[in-house]
Amino acid sequence: MACKLFTITPVELVVENNIPHIDCTGLFNTFRRRFESAVEPIVLAGLTPVVMTVGAVCWLLVCSAQQEATTEELEQLVTDLPAALPTQSVDKLPPVANQRKEPRKSEQKETNNKPPPTSGDGDNVIYRLNSEGGNTCILLRVDAIVSFKYTTKLNQRQESDIFIPNSATVDGDCTGDDQQTLILKWKSFVLIWSFRKTPGGERWYVDKIELKYDTTDHIFEHIKDKGRSYTLTKSSSHNQLLLPTPVGYSYWCDREIDIQLTNTKQTDTTATLLLRDLTIEPFIFKNDEFGVGYKCSAIGAGSFRSETAPFIVGSTLAAVCLFTVAGYGIYRYIKIKKVQYDTME
Repeated sequence: MACKLFTITPVELVVENNIPHIDCTGLFNTFRRRFESAVEPIVLAGLTPVVMTVGAVCWLLVCSAQQEATTEELEQLVTDLPAALPTQSVDKLPPVANQRKEPRKSEQKETNNKPPPTSGDGDNVIYRLNSEGGNTCILLRVDAIVSFKYTTKLNQRQESDIFIPNSATVDGDCTGDDQQTLILKWKSFVLIWSFRKTPGGERWYVDKIELKYDTTDHIFEHIKDKGRSYTLTKSSSHNQLLLPTPVGYSYWCDREIDIQLTNTKQTDTTATLLLRDLTIEPFIFKNDEFGVGYKCSAIGAGSFRSETAPFIVGSTLAAVCLFTVAGYGIYRYIKIKKVQYDTME
């Protein structure tokens, strides 16, 4: 009789997380309700602890046995479950935010105008400067951003970024054999690249990077010195050259280069020029495309120790050695000649 009390009903088949299973707790509650309805309340009051203990044991045994016996019922329930559950069209599902960050160059495009297509690896725009004869003299391909840090009217430091657009105007001067200039203009910003060759002419490097800007631009929100123009610079030194590369080669770097631009004499505003996927080459004389790539170093990209200082030190040391040897030779010559005169006397 006890086993009949544990007959499984559809109520005891439940679904949690889309997985149907037997609700053993429901079986026990069913047993209790059926037993209470079948036994007199007076008797039940005295036998409740015993009945509950026996029922718990039977409940565990029967539940485990019934789970194996009702496999076909569970399969049938799984088959009929999709029809009973509410459905929702995939098209009506809420949109999922796209977490993929697009390249910076596609996040801001002022116009659809692009420079003439040029060959080269990558999707970044190529800024091209031609000489008066129509030949290409400077090429620059980069995905660049300028990050400013300035002081607001409340004396708080604030950051603001601006992209160098694909539609920036290209200008410059490449008439010199040892010095050339590339200028990029957009809005109220002017970015000037100055290139030079080393004294021997074996390498070229970036002599100076200048950024001219006007604080009336909307990116300088609540700036302290509103309506003024400044120039931030980064120059090469005798000990550190910027992007040094053999002449005839293009400098390229597959990782981001940070160049700090400052001007402590005029303003406390600073800027960081972030160059990603950079390829650059001035002094082009063979063709109108990039030369063989000269890859940046893994550490200290963009810098190179100048050869001028070691050359000067080496030359000075050689001159000192030469004068020392020559002086000693002259001294020995005079001394020996004096000894010969004394012997003759």
